[in-house]
Amino acid sequence: MIPIDIAGPTGGHRSSQYGGEVTQNMYIDLSEGRNGVHDFPGLKVWAAKNGTDRGMHVMADVLYKLIGTTLWRISSAAVYTSLGTVSGSDRAVFADDGTNLFFTANNVLYKYNGATVSTVSQSVVTNPRSIAYINRQFIIAGDNGLFGTSNAGDGSTYNALNFAEAEVAPDPLLRPYVFSQLVYMLGSRTTELWYNSGVGNPPFSRKDTSLVNVGIAGKHAVSNTDQFLYWLGDDRKVYQCQGANARSVGSQAFAHHVEAMDNVADCIASSFVMEGQDFVLFSFPSGNQTWLFSETYNYWVELASTTNLEGVAWYATSVKRCYGKNLGSGGGDVMELDLDTYTDNGLARLRIRTLPNFNGKMIGAPSKRITVKQLRINAEVGVGLVTGQGSDPVLMCQLSPDGGQTWQAQSNVSIGVNGDYMIPVDFWDFCTGYDVRARILCSDPVYLSMFDGEVDIEVAGF
Repeated sequence: MIPIDIAGPTGGHRSSQYGGEVTQNMYIDLSEGRNGVHDFPGLKVWAAKNGTDRGMHVMADVLYKLIGTTLWRISSAAVYTSLGTVSGSDRAVFADDGTNLFFTANNVLYKYNGATVSTVSQSVVTNPRSIAYINRQFIIAGDNGLFGTSNAGDGSTYNALNFAEAEVAPDPLLRPYVFSQLVYMLGSRTTELWYNSGVGNPPFSRKDTSLVNVGIAGKHAVSNTDQFLYWLGDDRKVYQCQGANARSVGSQAFAHHVEAMDNVADCIASSFVMEGQDFVLFSFPSGNQTWLFSETYNYWVELASTTNLEGVAWYATSVKRCYGKNLGSGGGDVMELDLDTYTDNGLARLRIRTLPNFNGKMIGAPSKRITVKQLRINAEVGVGLVTGQGSDPVLMCQLSPDGGQTWQAQSNVSIGVNGDYMIPVDFWDFCTGYDVRARILCSDPVYLSMFDGEVDIEVAGF
């Protein structure tokens, strides 16, 4: 038996010889000296509300959400309070000063002051499409690459002279975003870095030579962790940035899928911390896909609220940290990411780990056909539920003789009723080919954790 590593990201290439690994609804842990893939948290309803999600924001440790045409405050007890009416249907961009919440929606600037929601009149920019906050001033972006700044300490008042233009390149300004005391002016093709200089109207200056020759795919496709800024570029690559040093961190699999999408302008980025890892989430509503990047270990996996092999996005489109919980926005509902929940909003989901190819190189016989005789998966066992689906959970395995082009019939092996901690997870399927691939699947609503494995291989015909 040859030891194999189970842990790995979603990989991809047009050729099955170079890619084809899949990790769906699982995350990778490399911290304990034994690499493994583990259940990604399920989604359970924390605060229920019907309606269309138009964005979620946390101000002063309180959660706010725009659902349809109503702005709501959601308490720590999951109680919704209606705050006011907002026109239109597009997704909002939020910013706050700790007391007042400002946001743009349908090219209108709004303010919530703790009592009422109102529109803000200003003549600095036309069609305010996004907003940011830095050093007691709000920055609004509008048409023609212009941005304007509010009076200090007052996001409702804008001097008509307090405007500037992100003008190094003539592309439209889509989103000002504040990170590490810099304002990233994210345009459709370029990104400029500005800072609060305290001089001039407005008191902001461009950092010399700080031009990033990539823009942003859409105004919601940006987020940050403690260390880095991330955005989906206009070239459909994901960029990680610190200062003006931007580098692509998108995988080949991610690129393959995103390049095939008709529209990425509605991409939504968000970030959160879970199990000691910093994650960045990229949701593609039009593309019906969700991708997750681990900054901690530099890998990509897929999330999907489905029992299908592909083609369905994760139920939550973004994640915010509030009330000591990671909360996802799914429709009008607020969902909690819960490690002890094994469904998404009550729906079963499929966990997939497609392994790298097995071939003759593994046994010193390159270019030889091989036969896989046995596959052992070292997994958490005895995880069955007391009753219902999952009381006798199974791992499913499919083998492919041609690197994933076609698949043999599926076989099932129990991973143990509740408390059965001695059961081996062995698949005895035979498969012959030059590049044999294994796909491990589980749809039962139980905890799934796989660490490593072993495979029995012989040269075909010997």
